[in-house]
Amino acid sequence: ETSWDLKDQNEVILEQREVGYFTEVSFDYEDMFCVLSETSSVTFMMHDIYNDGICCGYGEGKYSVELNGEKVVESNGEFENSATHTITLPSMNPSSMPSLSMIPSTMPSPLPSFSMVPSTGPSVIPSFSMVPSAGPSDPPSISKTPSTAPSSPTPSPISSPTSLPPPQNDATWGIDRIDQREGTDGSYSAIGDGTGVFAYIVDTGILTTHEEFKCNPESNGCSRASWGINTADDNNKDCNGHGTHVAGTVGGRVYGVAKNVNLVAVKVLSCGGSGSWAQIIEGLDWIKGQAANQIATANLSLGGGGNDSIDIAVRELQQSGVTVVVAAGNEDTDACTTSPAREETVLTVGSTKIDDERSSFSNYGNCVDIFAPGSSIKAAWIGDSNNEYDTISGTSMASPHVCGAAAVLLGNGIEKNSVNEEIISRATDGVVSDKGTGSPNKFLYAGVIGPTNLPTPMPPTPAPTPCMFYTFKIVVTTD
Repeated sequence: ETSWDLKDQNEVILEQREVGYFTEVSFDYEDMFCVLSETSSVTFMMHDIYNDGICCGYGEGKYSVELNGEKVVESNGEFENSATHTITLPSMNPSSMPSLSMIPSTMPSPLPSFSMVPSTGPSVIPSFSMVPSAGPSDPPSISKTPSTAPSSPTPSPISSPTSLPPPQNDATWGIDRIDQREGTDGSYSAIGDGTGVFAYIVDTGILTTHEEFKCNPESNGCSRASWGINTADDNNKDCNGHGTHVAGTVGGRVYGVAKNVNLVAVKVLSCGGSGSWAQIIEGLDWIKGQAANQIATANLSLGGGGNDSIDIAVRELQQSGVTVVVAAGNEDTDACTTSPAREETVLTVGSTKIDDERSSFSNYGNCVDIFAPGSSIKAAWIGDSNNEYDTISGTSMASPHVCGAAAVLLGNGIEKNSVNEEIISRATDGVVSDKGTGSPNKFLYAGVIGPTNLPTPMPPTPAPTPCMFYTFKIVVTTD
């Protein structure tokens, strides 16, 4: 029942461990990570949903926080529902900058994929949800064939509009990162906007009235997002937030990749974030009929244990001409043990952090096709108004970056059956650190392709990135 989060002064979550992460009694959970925030202070909060802290229920729980090797918080775990600690960050001028420390490449096992409600059938849920779901006890040995990308990729020339969209300044880090081969520069220079393309969001629904989905900034009542089908319940709205966030990354006006794509809500998951394979397959079959005469892509930020029926359903949707993009999963394990991530015909996406290291929760392996930004991604959310936003993490957030990039390529005239190959061949090679055993070192690139299509590959096993800002170590001893 315990969780914690670390936020900056703007309430942006820098790192967190959610309910379900702490599963062992009287066990030391140690997390060490690099924080790149340049704010003057951060807030560390411990939470307990049973309002009894972590000190005394079954043993002697406690927690501590170290900043650059110095202990700044130490507690015996006595609190009710939460405890808050404000930590002042030292100035990072040359005289006070700490010695560089390498963040360990091995992290504790992160939060598994969860279902918020008990289910008698397979648990099929967005990757952020909240009760562990079991995968197959003896998963098959699977690897994706390299048929979707040539061994020496040569991207096709852009078939694009005569004028590109103007650069977007102050872009969120995810879309900022994918338009260049290295780092971020604070802007997003798109090669198109997905005009004429339909993106089907197979999830918890979409808040279609959100300001991110307006036809243009001045439009009143005109939305690029529409309701498609609901196979989950009789509540035709997103009462969870996950689907709206995913749609916002695919095609939001400010936080999206393809800023003029048509977004269609395919609600297959309930307000609690769970559903059955049958509900999802029904939604995919509906898309197949609906998109028969469209240029379309579909995003599935959901997953569960290996299941042949769902694998076949996404394969048939892909073969019908819809570019299907799926999340790799959040169990820090082999993606080949989960569906639909293991299906070889679709694009399976792993998650990275701002420093291009694989997110600690991201699945990996031969069934992953590409990595994209997935940690601390800001996008549209649900709430009391049509201008709510939230910052969350998961391969659920990485997948829609690729889906948006696919929509841009489709809008620029790339043939339906060539999009997967284009995504992989345009990818930046060799920049993902700690990519996981068997994973390709491919990172999403959605920028302009010039005369030299790809940079000189980096060394195949890059060293961990030094932490130039603040190194945090958080230790929680459960009771």
